[in-house]
Order: sequence, then C-alpha cells, then structure tokens
Amino acid sequence: MKRILLKTALILTALFAIMLSVAIRLDYDVKKKWLLDEDIIYDTDIYGDLYQICLIEDFRIPVEPRIRQYQFSEKHSSSDDAEMFILGDSFLDHPRQIGIPELLSDSLRIKVFYESHYLSPLFMMGHYDIEKGKRRVLVLEVVERYLNTIDPMLPSDQEYGQNKLEEQIEARKPAPIINAFTEILDYFFPGNQDIEFEYFLNRSKYIGRITSFISTLRFRLFGYINEMTPVYSRNPPFLFYHETVDQSKHSYFHKHTDKEIRSVAENFAFMRDYLSLTYNLELVVMPVPNKITIYHEYVTEVPYDNYLPRLYRELENEGVHVIKLYDDFRKSKELIYYPNDTHWNTAGMNLGYQKTIEKLLELGKLDL
Repeated sequence: MKRILLKTALILTALFAIMLSVAIRLDYDVKKKWLLDEDIIYDTDIYGDLYQICLIEDFRIPVEPRIRQYQFSEKHSSSDDAEMFILGDSFLDHPRQIGIPELLSDSLRIKVFYESHYLSPLFMMGHYDIEKGKRRVLVLEVVERYLNTIDPMLPSDQEYGQNKLEEQIEARKPAPIINAFTEILDYFFPGNQDIEFEYFLNRSKYIGRITSFISTLRFRLFGYINEMTPVYSRNPPFLFYHETVDQSKHSYFHKHTDKEIRSVAENFAFMRDYLSLTYNLELVVMPVPNKITIYHEYVTEVPYDNYLPRLYRELENEGVHVIKLYDDFRKSKELIYYPNDTHWNTAGMNLGYQKTIEKLLELGKLDL
C-alpha cells in the first residue's frame, strides 16, 4: 500500500511540474501570477544572495529589509549639474541600504551622478556624454576580485571576451534543417523560460521549501553544496562566493605578484590622466575588500598576501588617490558583511562612507 501511495505521489508531482512548466512557458497571465505574486514568491534576497544559490537551511539568516532609496535626491543627477560623479557596482546600489552616493548627496546637499560602471568606467563616461567643465571628483568603487579585470579602454559589450564568445556561438549553430526545427521550439519554449521555471521552483514559498529541504539534507548527510558557494563556515555560518575562493586570478588564494599589482596601478593611473584631460575629473579609487579577505580565518589558515595594502602603496606611488578600507574593516568589532551574501551590510557601508568623507576632506574637496 505504501508503495502504491508513493508512486501515486511521485506521478502527481511529475504531472504538476510538467503542467506548470508548460503553463509558464505559454501563458503570460499564468507566468505573471506564479512568478510575480507576492503571496507565492517571497522577497528574492531576504536571506542573502549566496543563500539563494545554495538553499541550505544552515545559512538561512534574514538580512536587512528592503528600503525605499533616493527619496530626497536623484540617482542620475544631470551630468552638467552634477557636483560629483560616482561609478560603482552592487556594493553602492544594494536594495537594503542607503548607499554611499545617496548618503553623500543627502548629507552634503550636493548633486551626485551615480551609475554602475560594469568594469568599463571610461566607456560609461563616454556613454553619458559627460562634457568637460569645472574641476570635479569622480569616485570609482571596485570590489577587490575585479581590480585586476578592469581594462581602461574596454567597452562594456566586450567584457570577458564577448567577441570570442559570439564567435563560438556562431560556430556551434546547427545545420539549416535542424536550425529551422529548433527555431520552432524556441518560439514556443524560449530559453529564458527555463530560467523562470527554475526561479519559481527555488523562490516559491511552497515548492521552494521542498527544494531547500532536499538541498539541506544533501548538505548535512553528504556535505554537498552548490559549486557557486563551495567554501563555508558552519560556526559562525558564513558562505563565500566561488570566484573569491577558486583558482582564478580573482581568488583569495591567488598570489599576486609585484608585476600584477603594478599593472593594476598603472591602469588606474591611465584612467586618472584620461579623466583629467578629457573631462577635467579628479579620480579617487575605492577598492572594496572581498568578504574572505576580512574573514578568511573562518575557513582557511592560508595567510592573506596583503594584496590591498600593497596595491594602496603602488597607487600612491603612481599619484592615484585611494580610499583605504582594509585596515578599518579588519579592526572593526562589528560584523560588516552579510554572512550569507557577497555584499557588505549597513555597518560596512557606513564605514565605507566615513572613509570616503575623510578622503574627500583630506583632498580639500568638501566645504563642511
């Protein structure tokens, strides 16, 4: 009897999954209902972006609630009227914090132009047709793992070998008769719908709990965890993003040579000169430490190679202004990164804001 009930449950589950998969693909109203309804889909990052990858209950720790941003200032102040420019990544635009650009604008009552640079800061300045005017500051925030990836002359549509990738995709295209058939399938079952179906399975308040239960069981029994969060601490519960702990040049375990560090500093020196000559902007660089740089003792005995302090010295040798966060972050008695997210928390962001103010005062760029 138990075997019959089990088989029946499995068949019904499979049928439901198939029906839902097809419905999400073919019917927009169904998709809107099941993928966007707040009664069905919970706040996507309420437990951190790294938890949302692995879905293991051991790391299910609520982060700060979402807030309403830019209530008193504009995110994109007119580039002509802007008194300061800031380019950054998700560390400056986290939906659960009043970010540094907004804080500077509100507290100093100045117009700040902020945009994500996508690792192509000079391209972004050209994209927005910034004109040369009075002397102004540009603060460029870059997370540590991407400092050696920024190319001063790299357009955003060519990042990470995009042209090479397009060539590979073109070479893999099937023969015409097969291609015609796949085009028909793509019309009815677009590729992004698979992502949406997976999104539903992981984020549903109901089915998502089943997915999480299975992920947690595999972790506790066999130590299995998603390959994008391969390194973790159980006590305290901490997750680390794969790019910062693998064998790539972005990793904590990569030993940065003096030549590499000089190259990074020279890239920023080039940007400083280009921004000054082309836009009359004064560059200030803010390298944000990787989470594992600050909390590496939780997961490894391998000492830090002092990449950031060494880079600070090289940037100063090149005459590039730099906001130094590393020492203050390491000394902080407060937790400054979310345990289950790649980003700093509000305490970390506030410390970054304080260091930014200090640097701007040191450079005589603020009238307080």
